[in-house]
Amino acid sequence: MQQTHVDRTAAGAVIPAPRNFSAPQAPGFPVRWLRVWTALGKARAQYDPRILAAAEDDVLVLYRPVARSIAAKAAPAQGLSDKQAERLADRGLVKAIRNCRAWDIRGFELYVKAAIESELRNTVAP
Repeated sequence: MQQTHVDRTAAGAVIPAPRNFSAPQAPGFPVRWLRVWTALGKARAQYDPRILAAAEDDVLVLYRPVARSIAAKAAPAQGLSDKQAERLADRGLVKAIRNCRAWDIRGFELYVKAAIESELRNTVAP
């Protein structure tokens, strides 16, 4: 059976414009978070090492309290001091920032949690 092509633009169908995936599409998040994510997306697209490093630093500063909170909760069970937990939280956060390609804020926080827990396990494991 042969299919025929139907021109849907003549019938008034609208083709949606491409979405900008460099910034999260979540209303209600602080403007600062949206600015940081947009800057990181643009820096990765242009790949200027200085701009990319600055954008990654902004994300690091933004998520550092979250990362340290995750590590502080898991550190006592692993027998780590607060200082060790902070250092591992920063290391896991840096790895998450550099490796994550999902730009949804909630998804990124889950990725950060997994990266930090992995750092804690790898440090304590013999």
